[in-house]
Amino acid sequence: MLPFTKNNLNEIKQKELTPEDVENQLNIFKKGNQFVFLESAASIKNGILVLNDEEQLQLQQKYEAAVDDLKVVNFVPASGMATRMFKFLYFFKTTYNSSKQSLNAYLNNNKSHKLREFIAGMDKFPFSKQVDAELAKKGIQRTPINQYRIAFINLVLKLYGEIPKGLVPFHNYRGEVVTAFEEQLYESLHYAKSRQSVKLHFTIPPENSLIIKEFLQPIVSKISKQHNVAVKIEYSHQHPKTDTLAVNHNNKPIRDHWGQLVFRNGGHGSLLHNLNDLHADIVFIKNIDNVSKRDWHEKRALYKKILAGKLLAVQEKCFEWLHKIDDGSANRKELEIFIKEELNLSYLVESNDQLFFEACKKALHRPIRVCGMVKNEGEPGGGPFWVRKNNKNSLQIVESAQVDMNNNKQKNIFKSGSHFNPVDLVCGLKDYKGQKFDLTQFSDPSAYLISNKSMRGASVKALEHPGLWNGSMSLWTTLFVEVPIFTFTPVKSSNELLRPGHQVY
Repeated sequence: MLPFTKNNLNEIKQKELTPEDVENQLNIFKKGNQFVFLESAASIKNGILVLNDEEQLQLQQKYEAAVDDLKVVNFVPASGMATRMFKFLYFFKTTYNSSKQSLNAYLNNNKSHKLREFIAGMDKFPFSKQVDAELAKKGIQRTPINQYRIAFINLVLKLYGEIPKGLVPFHNYRGEVVTAFEEQLYESLHYAKSRQSVKLHFTIPPENSLIIKEFLQPIVSKISKQHNVAVKIEYSHQHPKTDTLAVNHNNKPIRDHWGQLVFRNGGHGSLLHNLNDLHADIVFIKNIDNVSKRDWHEKRALYKKILAGKLLAVQEKCFEWLHKIDDGSANRKELEIFIKEELNLSYLVESNDQLFFEACKKALHRPIRVCGMVKNEGEPGGGPFWVRKNNKNSLQIVESAQVDMNNNKQKNIFKSGSHFNPVDLVCGLKDYKGQKFDLTQFSDPSAYLISNKSMRGASVKALEHPGLWNGSMSLWTTLFVEVPIFTFTPVKSSNELLRPGHQVY
C-alpha cells in the first residue's frame, strides 16, 4: 500500500473511493494497455444487417405502435467543452506573430487548410452575425481585412472556445440562432415522443450546470407550447468516484504543489453509472454534436424508429425464449438457430441439454443494443468488428486506441473496416421479468485505456474506464444495422458547420 497522507486519504474518501481502489488503478497502470484481438471487420452479411424497404417499414410501424406504452429517454453525453472544435484556431493564435509576418504569409507558409476554410466561410457560420455585431461595438471595421479576420478569430475563441459544446451556435434560421442543445430537443420530438411527452437526459459538467439549466429553461417552455408536448429534461454529472489518478511515466502518482493527489476525468466510460441510474424501457444514445438542420430531422428520425423497432423485435423473441426455457418448453434446435442466426452467437456447443439451456439463458439474459453503422468515408474513430476473447467471437465497437497497431495483422484488420460507428444506439435496459439490469455487471473492466496527456506542460499518463459503447457494453447482446450517411452529421471541428447538413441560410 502506498504511503498516503491523512489529506490524501480524505481526498480519496471524498470521491467515494477507497485506498484499495486507488491501489488497483496503480496496478492497472503497471500492467499497461490490454489490447483487444480483432478476428475480422464486421461487414454486410458478416455481422451488419441491411434492411430492405419492407423490413424498415415494418420495424418503424412496430415502434410507433408500441411507443406510447414505453418509457423512452434520449440520453445525450454533453460534458465536453467546445475547445476541440476550435483547436486549429488556438494553434494559429499561439503561433502567429503579426510583427514578424503578414497573415497571408502565415497562411502560405503553414498551408493551413482548416484555417483557410474558416476564413473563407467567416460570413457563413451561425455565430457570424453575433461576432460581427460585437466587433462593430468595439469599433473594429472590415478594413483592413486581415486585421478584421484576426479580430474575428480572437473573439470567436473568447465567446465560444471555453464553453460547453452544447451551447455553441450550430444553426441560424434567418436570424434565429440555435445551439446543439436546442437541436437535440427539436430532433427528439420526431422519434422520442411518448404520450405527448419527450424526455431527455443530458450529462453535463458540474461547473456549468447553472448556465445550461438557465439557458434551456425558456427554450423548453417555448417548445412545449409550440408543439403541445411536455418536454422533460434531466441532468447528471460524471460521478467523482469514476475519476482516475494521473501518474508519471514511472507509474507514480502525480501530486500538486500542496501534496494532493491529482485525479482526472475517467472518460466517457464513466457515464455507465449515469446510464445505469435511468429508469426506462428504451434509451436512445447519441452525441451532443450529432445534430442536423431541421429540414433533415424527420428523415433522420425515421432511422431512429427503425433501430428501435429492431430492438423491440429482437427483445420480444429473447423474452419468449427465456420464458420457454423457464417452463421447459424450449426446442433446442429452434433455439440454436435463433441464437446463431439472429444474435450472432455460435459458441453454445454443450452436448448436455441442461448445460445447453443454462448457457442459452445466460446468453439471452442481457441488455440489448442495436447500433446504427454508416459506411466508412474516412472519419476517425471506431467501427464494428468481430473480437475474440476467451475462445469466443462477439460483435464489438472498437476504437483505434484499443488495437495493437504495432501488430501488422491487427492494424490491417482495423483499417479494412467497411463501416464506422456514428454513436447511434438504441438500448433495452430491462429483462424479461420487467426488472432493470445492473449494467455494471455487463462491462469488461479489462477494456480500459491508458493514454498520454499534457498537464501544465508535463507529460502524464491517464487512465480511462472502458468506453461507454466499447468495453462498458461488451457483454451486451449487440446488433449492427446499416444506416444512411446523412444520419451522421457531427461537428468535431467548427468548419463542419459549413457542411450541407448544417447550412441553413
